[in-house]
Amino acid sequence: MQPLKKPVLLMTSVLVAAGIIYLYLIRFVEKAQLQKNLMIWIIAIGVGLRIIMVFSTPILEDDYFRYFWDGAVTAKGMNPYTYAPQSVIEDDPNIPPALKELAVESGEVVKRINHPYLRTIYPPVSQGFFVVAHLLSPWKVFGWRFVLLIVDIINLILLLSLLRFFNLGPFWVAVYWWNPLLVKEIFNSGHMDILIIPFVFGAVLLLLKNRHLLSSVLLALAIGVKLWPVLLLPFFLKRIYPDYKRMILFFVVFALISVALFVPIRISGVDNTSGFQIYAKSWENNDAFFMAVVWMWEFILPAVGIHPGLGQFAGRITVLGILAILILFLILRKRENGTNFINQCLVIVAAGFLISPTQFPWYFVWVIPFLTMKRTFSLLILTALLPLYYLRFYLEPRGMVSLFNNGVVWFQFVPIWILLSRDWFNSRNKPVQLAR
Repeated sequence: MQPLKKPVLLMTSVLVAAGIIYLYLIRFVEKAQLQKNLMIWIIAIGVGLRIIMVFSTPILEDDYFRYFWDGAVTAKGMNPYTYAPQSVIEDDPNIPPALKELAVESGEVVKRINHPYLRTIYPPVSQGFFVVAHLLSPWKVFGWRFVLLIVDIINLILLLSLLRFFNLGPFWVAVYWWNPLLVKEIFNSGHMDILIIPFVFGAVLLLLKNRHLLSSVLLALAIGVKLWPVLLLPFFLKRIYPDYKRMILFFVVFALISVALFVPIRISGVDNTSGFQIYAKSWENNDAFFMAVVWMWEFILPAVGIHPGLGQFAGRITVLGILAILILFLILRKRENGTNFINQCLVIVAAGFLISPTQFPWYFVWVIPFLTMKRTFSLLILTALLPLYYLRFYLEPRGMVSLFNNGVVWFQFVPIWILLSRDWFNSRNKPVQLAR
């Protein structure tokens, strides 16, 4: 379908409305008494939403074509980090014959990969899931969605286990299981971001049960899905403190597995065709805070005789510095119990999302599981606001992308910053604890 004819406004309206209904229902769950029938309805509704999406047509997103290609390449025993899809499409003479044959076998898949001039950005553990999907159903979205569904069932069980550990009502799993943004981004759009949840929350649960060695293994595997869980490492080590031997063992196991996982990426080289390098240096989309930081640097740098083009680099250093200071501040606080450990992890993951150069709606999936244990309504509101990101697909074909960058983006995030500031102000003199 031509971009100008896509029903973007209708889809966005439906997603925003679904987010509003979800926020109301979560408030309803909060007031409801725990009954067996309530849990049956919570599970059944979430399952129903997922099944509907499993059989739906993907809307506006195409990242899964890269997953299909990576999975096929890896399943054939080749390094998915070596060649960019564009090289295969253009019949580069250096491309192995087996890879050319795979491109022919893929049909239109290799031609529909976005940013084909870049080598894949997805770490090795993610590639394992792509391989499983390929073996189940080569080049088909249904096989990939089946993998996602199995992982999501594991996520449900893990979150129920954590809620039980903290003596919280199991009905709070509805915060995750009913979230319409998650359901759309994972089971319709096919994004892979829930793959990280069993590793992160498996590591959390094992740590809380003093299974430190297994916890370190899972946390290392988590960065083999996405890199951001490395931000949680200081809090895992703090949880073990002052047992220095176990802290050292945890760190060494984590470091060894992490290094081993990224060997295939290192041996393929890091240059201007590396998705990792380009993403780290210049990727920016749907951001508010980071955009403001870059604007600030582009104003300051010329005043001190430095080219404003370095604003992107300075902005990235700034947000990394903010995260480092926040981590240090939380680490230096007195040793706290398991509930505050979860709170601190939530603060870092949410902060990482909110000040990131890329704030895609599917990245918010990383935050949602933490919100089952620490309901923060100011963050949950993003469920209804982040679908406004899709207005970009309406405005850009009409030459109005500046309206998105200078208007829609701010409408998504400014209310959240205001509400979070209010929450912080109101809670300064209150103890930090989980609800109920």
